[in-house]
Amino acid sequence: MDYEKEWEPLVRIIMSENNAEHIAHTIAESEKRYIERVTDREKSLN
Repeated sequence: MDYEKEWEPLVRIIMSENNAEHIAHTIAESEKRYIERVTDREKSLN
């Protein structure tokens, strides 16, 4: 696992000037990627 890649979003949040908006955007992006992964996995099972 590439820990640097994993922690980069968190570092960006901490350093961000507009934390609330950035956190919301980062969470939304993470959720979107998670949903895409789950959907892809379900499609591959069918």
